[in-house]
Amino acid sequence: MRLRQLNGSSSNESLSVKISSNSIIWNSWGFGQTTENFKDAKSGYAFDMNTQFVDLSYTLGRLWTMTLGIGIPSGTGKITTSSNTEYKSSTVSGSGYFAVFGLEIGIFEFLVGHRVNNVEYSKFQSGSTALDTKYKLSGGQTMIGLGLSFSVVK
Repeated sequence: MRLRQLNGSSSNESLSVKISSNSIIWNSWGFGQTTENFKDAKSGYAFDMNTQFVDLSYTLGRLWTMTLGIGIPSGTGKITTSSNTEYKSSTVSGSGYFAVFGLEIGIFEFLVGHRVNNVEYSKFQSGSTALDTKYKLSGGQTMIGLGLSFSVVK
């Protein structure tokens, strides 16, 4: 059994992306949750998207490991205009894919991975007013982390 935590972040002048992933792996199959917080500002608009992924993965190896997985998104998005009108959406589609490589030393596992998310938010509303736009998030993020590996006695 393995317990894992990975994190990543990147930013520039107006863009900020933070990602955090937790998972449990049993008999090579993994289940987990990843949270991505995306903030951007351009052309008088502020974009704030908080996406959660339910992840399913498969792990190969014992001391040196490779994990491949996919994530299904849900979440909430908010677009704020220059007049401070907030348009919100919880209609999300897309997917996430990831690969994580690990080295087990004792009970610890040192991890490095890369995740690619392709998500689209739609149906933004403020009260009864709808915003006729879709907002796409697409890109990759490097993550590093630490895991614990336990031998389960049968």
